[in-house]
Amino acid sequence: HISNGELYGLVFQEHAISNFYYVGAPDVFQINTFEMQRGCYCPNGCVQVGNVVYFIDSSGFYETNGSEVIPIGHDQVDQTWLADVNTQYLNHVRGSHDADHKCIWWTYPSTTATLEGGFVVCDKVIVYNYINKRWAMGLVGQSIDILFSAYTLGYTMEQLDSVNSNLDLITPSLDSPYWNGGNPTVGVFGIAPIGTSGSYASYYGSFSGAALDATLDTKEVNLNPGGRALVTACNPVVMGATLSDITVTPLTRNTLSDSVTVGTAVTPNSRTGKVPLRADARYHR
Repeated sequence: HISNGELYGLVFQEHAISNFYYVGAPDVFQINTFEMQRGCYCPNGCVQVGNVVYFIDSSGFYETNGSEVIPIGHDQVDQTWLADVNTQYLNHVRGSHDADHKCIWWTYPSTTATLEGGFVVCDKVIVYNYINKRWAMGLVGQSIDILFSAYTLGYTMEQLDSVNSNLDLITPSLDSPYWNGGNPTVGVFGIAPIGTSGSYASYYGSFSGAALDATLDTKEVNLNPGGRALVTACNPVVMGATLSDITVTPLTRNTLSDSVTVGTAVTPNSRTGKVPLRADARYHR
């Protein structure tokens, strides 16, 4: 993979990263290999934002500015992702930049992915917010072939009818440049069956559908160092959702070598907003 910069270019090999400086004739380029252990594990997984390139090595997720390599997935997602990706199809891992949400998206075929009409497709996504330095993982819900940086398409007056037949109720307003298109977005080409004919077709789309249910997993903690703890309640802080939409499930164990015990999902109390629990263990999340 080759990434471009204002003063230099970066070349990613499987186990090395080099920068190329233009120096003119007779050498033309000066080549400096500044990384000789980590490199590009997934050939289509490099994503450039400004002068920073985000990439996947065989040991996890990293970023580089052309002089140093910084781990971004250590103790967060590296082990989970490396165990989940189907290593037979690493060239199908695709990365893209979501400029609107300041996120890097990677779609990938997991170990449970199935072929669509003989085609390898991506069934999961992992997302990194490079401002908050936080991660999210989930099911795509579609069969994605290619993920790429794209621009929104413009709307005609006839197409606005499918948004809302009342022009006064359309949001954003018709004065907004949103309807002209040309806004950065994440585009996808997917593969889907055509009815029950046994044939498949490619389609173009974007991640503009309704939001899926979110699952937030806290860190595992020993609330009473050296002893047990009885958790009787917790207070979920969630915006944009009604209490009936929220559930909390306690996960506990007594030693780190034990299997995790999954408790019962409980909804918050309608009066206090707190979730009544009764989880007795050494380790809680």
